[in-house]
Amino acid sequence: MITRNLLSLKLEGQHRISKESLASPAAAGEIETSLEALARVDSIDAALKLEAKAASAYWGAWRDVS
Repeated sequence: MITRNLLSLKLEGQHRISKESLASPAAAGEIETSLEALARVDSIDAALKLEAKAASAYWGAWRDVS
């Protein structure tokens, strides 16, 4: 599924930034969980729901950046 591949690349980047630049283990963990689940989805809708959950954690971590 092309959608899964594209979203995996996006989430991998967000995971790396969350861990390395934002130093947010909570966001990194949520994104990692979404990435693992993304490997098993069977629909675009399910993939997009996981991406939305990960995005919420990622952008939430940015709130703490000054």
